[in-house]
Amino acid sequence: MKAIGAHPAVIKKIFLMESSFICLLGAFFGTLIAYLFSYGVNMFLPLLIEQFFHEKPPENFYFSYIPVTLPLICIAICFGVTLISGLRPAVRATQVDVLKALRRDL
Repeated sequence: MKAIGAHPAVIKKIFLMESSFICLLGAFFGTLIAYLFSYGVNMFLPLLIEQFFHEKPPENFYFSYIPVTLPLICIAICFGVTLISGLRPAVRATQVDVLKALRRDL
């Protein structure tokens, strides 16, 4: 990118945008899987308790509950860690010598 005239700040932004996109994808799918597991536990665990212990669990009792704020906090922490960890490669990419990057050893 530097060889075709991109400014170092633009290169840094591209690296950070890519790491942020990966973060948001991971956070979205992680949250989705967590909610699916929670839903599955809440659906099947009462059936297992009834079958093995011959007792019915209390009404409106959840074995697994994920409040809405928990995924939001996790996404915010994940986003912060991603920006911090993506900053070093972004800075290193802006400091690469153009001739060394284009040179190939055959």
